[in-house]
Amino acid sequence: MRHARRKFAWIVTSCLFCVILGALPAIGETNPYERTYVAFGLARNYPVSFSEDKLQPGYASPLVSYLFDLDEDWVLGVTAQFKILHHALPNRDKSDTLGLLNITHETLYSIRLSHPMYLLTGPKLLYLLPTTNARLPVRRSEDYRTEVGLAASAGLVRVIDRNFLAMVYLDRWRGTATMKLHGIEAGMRIAIAIH
Repeated sequence: MRHARRKFAWIVTSCLFCVILGALPAIGETNPYERTYVAFGLARNYPVSFSEDKLQPGYASPLVSYLFDLDEDWVLGVTAQFKILHHALPNRDKSDTLGLLNITHETLYSIRLSHPMYLLTGPKLLYLLPTTNARLPVRRSEDYRTEVGLAASAGLVRVIDRNFLAMVYLDRWRGTATMKLHGIEAGMRIAIAIH
């Protein structure tokens, strides 16, 4: 029942975010990536492929990102977050949560759809540290090992004004060392210009 309420709250929040995103008035023509941004958001992860048998979707978790422009078409970023999943079966850690402490480097190509809407797409490189809790200080998981991961990402960006961007995205990610960690991440971020 608790998971059903969280799932419902996640769906409602996502829908409201998309409605607000579409209802905002358009601003004048400008390149939204002329500035450097700090972004705050929420993301939820769903296991796929080889992970579906042992893991279940986790709850939404916060993230923080630093985004900057390489040129007018490329956006680089660094993100820190916990990817949270739940164990479907008992494990050695005696914990039902698998929190993947995640540092991500993103290299995204910007495609203008119709100002103020942009598509960001590209690869991400992930450092995944499996933990038994999704908080600091971390306790390493005995069931999973540290992995480098890869992700393919696609997202929509809505320019709110010169200082704010709203983003929704979908990532397909996986660890590269074993076949144990595969997932899809759905998330949203609000970016605030700092330069």
